Amino acid sequence: MKFKLDKVIFGNDLDSIAYSFLTGIPIVCENLQYPQSFEFFKPEHHLDLLKITNESNQMRTPDGVLLLNDTKQNVFKKLLFFLSLLGKIKFANDIKFVSLSEPNVLKICTQTNRIHEIEFDELIIPNNTILKDADYEIVEHLNSRVIERFHVGKALGIRAEIYQNEADFLRNVYISFSKTTTCTIESFLPHDKINDLEYSFFYVKYALINLFRKYGLDYSDAKEFITPKKKEVYERKIIRYNDNEHIKQIQFSLEDYLCQPKEQNLELQDAYQLIVAHKFSDMCTQIF
Repeated sequence: MKFKLDKVIFGNDLDSIAYSFLTGIPIVCENLQYPQSFEFFKPEHHLDLLKITNESNQMRTPDGVLLLNDTKQNVFKKLLFFLSLLGKIKFANDIKFVSLSEPNVLKICTQTNRIHEIEFDELIIPNNTILKDADYEIVEHLNSRVIERFHVGKALGIRAEIYQNEADFLRNVYISFSKTTTCTIESFLPHDKINDLEYSFFYVKYALINLFRKYGLDYSDAKEFITPKKKEVYERKIIRYNDNEHIKQIQFSLEDYLCQPKEQNLELQDAYQLIVAHKFSDMCTQIF
């Protein structure tokens, strides 16, 4: 099946979803990248610009309480919901892969191996999203984002929920409390050194113990209470698409947009989703 769109967005992260929501331009998503559960918007981010409700949060730090806005994951889910209601997400979660078959045609293979094509006048690609078979070049390899999770024994008595570090290694340490206590470490490491011994679970555990020691928590004799669970690596690259009159690469940051005191002048193709979001949020607030 082949159909035609004047404009369409190709992206899978929060910035791409938000740009579609703010402009009303349909979006094709391949392998949605949900934000991590520990990622929050800060108080300076005006979520009211999205016409959605804001759920305030706070986290305990070694120095006090950190006030925060809604989680990025929660906002991501809300925007997906509104875009789905309005039919702006093409093929929803049924996409197996997407490629550029012609200069102005997207080829979409569904999970059932059916092929669809979208002919477009303009394809908008936010930031550094990579489209298969498109003509682009890698400008720079950035440090990869590494997320490591450890099980931490409750006997250690950790109270704070976040520890922050100025270095790229162990940049942020998040503690979540439920039936078990999980320690999530966020680091930014050179992509060609991630598997080096100095960044292995063994060394990360000892670096974590040293970080806790800075805050007066000595766990030197409690190494067995910190056990590795999972490691995720997210490569980060700066890419540039080469000349194609039908492809428009843009730079858009939702965080930057929300730091403005009022709405910026984005090119609105359809503002109906903003009205729906506002009315639906009001209705949910009245119900719950």
